[in-house]
Amino acid sequence: MTCDRLFVYGTLRALVPNSKADLFKAGASFLKSGRTIGKLFHISWHPGMTPGDAGEWVIGEVWKLDDADATLTRLDEFEGPEFERILVNVDMGDGAQLEAWTYFFKGSVEGKPRIESGDWADVAGTV
Repeated sequence: MTCDRLFVYGTLRALVPNSKADLFKAGASFLKSGRTIGKLFHISWHPGMTPGDAGEWVIGEVWKLDDADATLTRLDEFEGPEFERILVNVDMGDGAQLEAWTYFFKGSVEGKPRIESGDWADVAGTV
């Protein structure tokens, strides 16, 4: 079975007004905020997450997708070749863990500022 959950951490989060978020939100239900292991970087007008070590967290939201295959295909095109969709475990903050799709940045982060808090909301208003 295909996973029908999506973890978003950047411009697709509810806190960021973005017409591109319509690529999935019209056919999705917000479940809860959560976090996953990773490092967050300020790439340009958007962030990018890379793998991290234990204790390094990226903050985001988990959404349940009504039609996961169609929605993920649209998001794969939107994210483009610099991002790779992978399954991650998301810590939901109440002891529960969920598996969800997310996008890891595959490009170089050399010279890109790291968002130490792991939360795009901390810098989203400054871009």
